Amino acid sequence: MRCPNCAGLLQPDPQIQRQIQDKVGGWKIYSGVCPACDQTMILLTAEASEKDPPHLETHESLKELYRQPLPPEVIETYAKDYDEACFVLTDSPRASAALSRSCLQRLLREKTEGNADDLSGQIAQAVASKSLPPEIRSTLAAVTDVSNLEANPVKNTHPGLILDVEPGEAEYLLDVLEVLFDYYFVKPAELKYRPGTPTDEDMQAASNSQARARFVKRIVTYVSAAGRD
Repeated sequence: MRCPNCAGLLQPDPQIQRQIQDKVGGWKIYSGVCPACDQTMILLTAEASEKDPPHLETHESLKELYRQPLPPEVIETYAKDYDEACFVLTDSPRASAALSRSCLQRLLREKTEGNADDLSGQIAQAVASKSLPPEIRSTLAAVTDVSNLEANPVKNTHPGLILDVEPGEAEYLLDVLEVLFDYYFVKPAELKYRPGTPTDEDMQAASNSQARARFVKRIVTYVSAAGRD
């Protein structure tokens, strides 16, 4: 038996934890820790009879998410979509991008005064309003090009649909969401507990360093991903 994480041979085989009988046959649940990669594996098999080989087999393993957890200040409805987009990123960049685009559209509708019907229009209105710092405006504006929204009217008008993605699109959208979450949720919460009343200038200054860091990360991620194709 091979580990679903590293494809190494499991020696010894995982131990049976539970057996269940139903009209399909006998189900067996195995679990173990791979000695090669030291990751947990759970295996479910079903057998029609003792003489027949398994006709159903599925592996479940722990996933590593290569992004830092969101700060607690981010509203749960947005954090839930973001976390799910991170979780499916390696398995389905298309599904991840769809979750991120939908989340971005809802965020812009709530936090900006734009009333455009499509995502590129909402982005353009948010950028034109100049309510965001310049670094964040440029990062947000690039979504239209990275996602190629102008050439994909369905993706533009229905951003939550699972459609083909451009190289680096799914990763880039997660970066953009992180920048906007920091600006709209995290920095206001931090400034709230500082002496004095925060001004718009305070908000922009507080988010500039974070925006610059994410902007550099976005460029590296996008170019690297594009270079692989």
